[in-house]
Amino acid sequence: KKQSLASAELPYPLTSSSQPSMPAVPNASFFQFPLPSSLPKLSSSSYLDMNRFSISKPMLLWIDSSDNDRKLKKEIEKNHPTLEIKFKPTYKEAEEYLTANLRDIQGRDRVITVCRGFYSTEEKSYTDIAQLFDTLNLGELPMAVYTRSVTMLLERTPNHPKRVEIFDKQSALLAFINRYL
Repeated sequence: KKQSLASAELPYPLTSSSQPSMPAVPNASFFQFPLPSSLPKLSSSSYLDMNRFSISKPMLLWIDSSDNDRKLKKEIEKNHPTLEIKFKPTYKEAEEYLTANLRDIQGRDRVITVCRGFYSTEEKSYTDIAQLFDTLNLGELPMAVYTRSVTMLLERTPNHPKRVEIFDKQSALLAFINRYL
């Protein structure tokens, strides 16, 4: 047997009946409100900070002095004009930066890291940086070490993190950066 629905069970009548109908549905003019005459202009820098919209901009976090290899820095900037390069000369400064900007870094499409092999005044190395990245859940980010000698660095670092790439030639480091950007 087919059961038929009584119009009283529905929020609207099935056919015209003597029952009272539903209230009128509001039309578009009901939802129009007067706007204030003095809205801020979006182009005003006091209302819109364009630096907050850098999430889609690729970033290179370089944990070293910005003076260390100026020629290489210029070459990278020439090849990747939209790349944002952040230099942090020490492990501690990199740790503070990463902690303070973690959400921004996690929200970016592309972030790569280049660091030195050792930070002797802090008794830290690139393995400590890799561990910091793992602790902050950034372990999937590409990381490279730029050093004078790959062989010497590996001899001094018995527990080399496999995900970290090591380079002692500028061309190889540039190829790494190009690969991830």
